[in-house]
Amino acid sequence: MRGFFSQGLSQSRRARGCAVGLSVGISLCSGALIAGPLATSALAAPTIGGDENGPQVQILQPAYQDVLKSSAQILIAVKVQKFNPQFVELFVDDKPATPGPLPFKEMPSAQFNWDTKLFADGPHKLMVRVTDTQGFRGWAEVNVFINNKRKIDTTPPSLKWQNTKSFEQLSGTASIQLDALDNFGVKWLFISLAKAGEPNQKLRSWMLNRPPYTVKLDTTQVPDGVYQLSAKAYDSFEQEGEAPSLTLGIVNSAINATTVGDMLAGLKRVEESNKKPAAPARTGRRFTIEAPGTEAPENAGSSRIQVAAPAPSKSSAPSAPKLAAKAAPKVAA
Repeated sequence: MRGFFSQGLSQSRRARGCAVGLSVGISLCSGALIAGPLATSALAAPTIGGDENGPQVQILQPAYQDVLKSSAQILIAVKVQKFNPQFVELFVDDKPATPGPLPFKEMPSAQFNWDTKLFADGPHKLMVRVTDTQGFRGWAEVNVFINNKRKIDTTPPSLKWQNTKSFEQLSGTASIQLDALDNFGVKWLFISLAKAGEPNQKLRSWMLNRPPYTVKLDTTQVPDGVYQLSAKAYDSFEQEGEAPSLTLGIVNSAINATTVGDMLAGLKRVEESNKKPAAPARTGRRFTIEAPGTEAPENAGSSRIQVAAPAPSKSSAPSAPKLAAKAAPKVAA
């Protein structure tokens, strides 16, 4: 079976990796894989499955929804649970991309070069699976977008709140869900909570880089009152999408329930009145004066006033026709 990945580091780099503490991800020191810096784990694709005693796997590079072209580097990190890892396999869209399991002794490093030109442009899923000496497995996966034709993206992500509506009251621990979509894939999602009317004074913030886009809000950690919940998302081309801000009430004390409820009701009335379309301007009635014997065009919105012809007066009798005077005949003498 043909492999789509090749190893990119030399043996000298392998020795150097052991000496500098495996800063490039993982390496083969003392016959085992050792995890790279844990500070990168927040941005890496985490372990999503495996056996209880199997190795924990992370994909350090590429990051979730990265746009790839030409030859892309793949970096992985593995944490030993109980037994030393023995094999690594890579899959693209759930199909093997390496010629079978690769023994670690044949790997100069945990860096691979992925020839993305062998795949169609569009979204793909990359999975790395590691098997230890006892057959226990662990794996991680990441979604990427191959773009060798250098398509330019001008469409921002679209966002929609799933289970929370404006002017709701929250208490206790609330689970807030957001749906985010993009034709290239959502790269980052930021959710923030601020006091109503003070959007720049954020009390809580969350950063997500992979679905599900769900955050837990412990409302007991903020005072009762009215708040604004907002969200923005970015794709790999830095196109920005924004969800409609939500006005929410937080009430954990019964003594504040009426006050917060009244505040929400007032804000809702203001918002609804601002959404009402303005009443159309009233126009005056149009009058058309028509001369006798003429037809005015049909117009349902106009009023026609007929002007009657004046009646002839008694003193104004019709004049007699004028006759031409004839010359008297000549009489002979």
